[in-house]
Amino acid sequence: MAIEQYYLTEQIQKELKYTNFKRNSSKSFSVLTEPGILRVDVMNQILQLFKGLGARKELGGSSIGRIRVESHNIMVKPASRQGISSAGLENEMVMVRNIEKYTKGGPVDIVIKHGNRRKTYKDIKEVREVGRDTAGGKKADVILVNSGNRQYPISIKQDNAVGWSSMDKDANAMTMVNLKLQEALDSGKVVLEEVSRGVAKIVPDLAFNVDSVTAKRAVFGTDNPIIVVRTFSDNDFNINDDGQLVITTSKLFKSMTDINNDKNAKPIWIVRNDKTRNVRGLPRGIRAMVVTQKRLTRQTFFMK
Repeated sequence: MAIEQYYLTEQIQKELKYTNFKRNSSKSFSVLTEPGILRVDVMNQILQLFKGLGARKELGGSSIGRIRVESHNIMVKPASRQGISSAGLENEMVMVRNIEKYTKGGPVDIVIKHGNRRKTYKDIKEVREVGRDTAGGKKADVILVNSGNRQYPISIKQDNAVGWSSMDKDANAMTMVNLKLQEALDSGKVVLEEVSRGVAKIVPDLAFNVDSVTAKRAVFGTDNPIIVVRTFSDNDFNINDDGQLVITTSKLFKSMTDINNDKNAKPIWIVRNDKTRNVRGLPRGIRAMVVTQKRLTRQTFFMK
């Protein structure tokens, strides 16, 4: 007999004590979490609860993916999108929490790995969450601190992340983008339409290459962190036989050479619609960002 949606919500409410649900369709619903509760933890609980029914995690549905149980999709989303409930900060906190768990007993060596690639930090006593501090173009989301108080910045990207940087406040960059936009308009390959009260719409999205100086600033910022890509879960943090904390990642970037050698990570400009934006140097309703190649679609016009 096919599983009904009400059975899944009843089991979640009974066994896990989550009571706030949003029905998306007859085959899809969301479990809504309160601030301070990490959604990845809730997803892992639901996966375990329905393990016997073949529950599996899939990409899509939300920034941290979804759970598939037979023909049903289960998402975990914040009831409020403020504070820690934002996807990026939540991912940072999974990393911070797990590192803190292993540094409580004293300093520990930390190995961040992706396949055969490694980055080792010796004698780490503390981890700090700094993702909200972007002043001066900083990119780090967490900082590791060793016993000598040396600090090591790390930038964290989720597996489905496609953005490197919003450059709205960089006047020189916006001037250059506007020149490229005018060139594309003159070519007739893209057009600007006025949708309402001076708000413009670009059709289609415009993309073009980023110069090397801007690319490095957009990706590594002013604090030059290493970059790890992963939508973290507790299973990504383990102690090896040497007593080191090993953190498994999906990708590990230490330099622009690493970035440029990954075709999906290579930075590129995209000019797109965002009716909430009024950026100096660009038409109102138009936004420019440095993104990854994955952000481009078949409809995007790439100008060489």
